[in-house]
Amino acid sequence: MKKLLILIDPEHPVNNVAASCIPLATKIPANLVLFSTYLLIPVTDFYAGAPWIDQGITLWEQDTKEKLKKISDWLKMKIDGLDANLHKPEIQTHISEGNLGSSVKNFIHENEIEMVVMGSKSSNNIEHLLMGSDTQSVINECERPILIIPKGITLNEIDKITYASDFNLEEMRSLNYLVQLAERLNFQLEIVHIQKFGEDKKSIERRESEFTELVNNFNYPHLSYRIVSGKDVFQRLTHYSKDNNSDILAMMHHQHNFFGRLIKKSVTKTAISNQNIPLLVIPSKLL
Repeated sequence: MKKLLILIDPEHPVNNVAASCIPLATKIPANLVLFSTYLLIPVTDFYAGAPWIDQGITLWEQDTKEKLKKISDWLKMKIDGLDANLHKPEIQTHISEGNLGSSVKNFIHENEIEMVVMGSKSSNNIEHLLMGSDTQSVINECERPILIIPKGITLNEIDKITYASDFNLEEMRSLNYLVQLAERLNFQLEIVHIQKFGEDKKSIERRESEFTELVNNFNYPHLSYRIVSGKDVFQRLTHYSKDNNSDILAMMHHQHNFFGRLIKKSVTKTAISNQNIPLLVIPSKLL
């Protein structure tokens, strides 16, 4: 069975992220994996034999296991209260040594992972996405979709996802994934393109026509398109997602494409300070 890989920071565990995975897991259906990593400290000769380093790692690992068990027990209590007709996900824990991004990538290659789920340390999710080293590491290495949930937000139901598009044909794999997910979770999927001031309208219309012709082959009835204007792409996406009551904002990650260009831009805190919607980042190299 597929699994949701939930990334847990043992120093800042957030129950809203784990709780958000329960309704997802019941509908996909999938089981849950609570996942954490640690980095080995190089041994020095400051103390003879340096036994304190090994002891420190052992204590950290034990402490992490205890924290993951607490989250696991809390999730099991919630899952036990689910309707008997729903899939009740099983829970396992996993601790890995190494860089978070590389560890996640390796785990994905060895397991059937539907999606990676992680939290941000603030409600300012876009800022976390642009600046957080752990998030960047996972995004750069991961080959499965990554759901990033802001602090204080719990996803109970997914009724609508807005997908930010550049009307690029390379996005077909991302949209195919979203449509398959939509068929299981039964949500509305809206594809939106932010037309920046001065952008050639005829070029956009031509790309949209080619794009929608392919997307319509998916034959998903709850799918729509919009082109909206805006000076700042992130700010416009933020306001638009709120105005259309989206539960998740989705986009494809490609270093030479739409999301990659946005990452490279200088984005002020003023433009992103109100962003607090969960983000679904879909890698271009999707497994």
